Amino acid sequence: MKRKFLPSDFGFVASAILFAFSATQNGFCVQNSSNCWPGYFLVPLGWLEFVAIKDAGPFPILAWAANPLWLMAIAAGFRRDGKSALYLSLAAVALGSTFFLAKGVAVSEAGGAPYPVTVYGPGLWLWLSSFVLAAASSLVLQGAKKG
Repeated sequence: MKRKFLPSDFGFVASAILFAFSATQNGFCVQNSSNCWPGYFLVPLGWLEFVAIKDAGPFPILAWAANPLWLMAIAAGFRRDGKSALYLSLAAVALGSTFFLAKGVAVSEAGGAPYPVTVYGPGLWLWLSSFVLAAASSLVLQGAKKG
């Protein structure tokens, strides 16, 4: 049986492209923009914020937790489960947005005081946009299933 390509599929693919492109850009900078962190470091190493949760607070790790939720939302969207895709992508948007509440981020595995974020880079905005696009695509999928 041939799978019908829905308009929402374009959105989910575009969301994945945005997410991948965000990894090539700086997510944030600390120390007056002299120390910037690209997404290809942040996605695989973001879970290390657990080490600094006492100093940096919970928000950096909550923001990182948006990544697996987004991935599950994309998978649900391609399975045509619009409701799950919507809830997961909205949760990813909410958790990803908590990064703005962080008082700082740990940039050393050795620990120490967190560094305040001085610049939000284009990678952060692209990353969050990929979550929003997944949520919008989920709404399109919901409409396609009803109509």
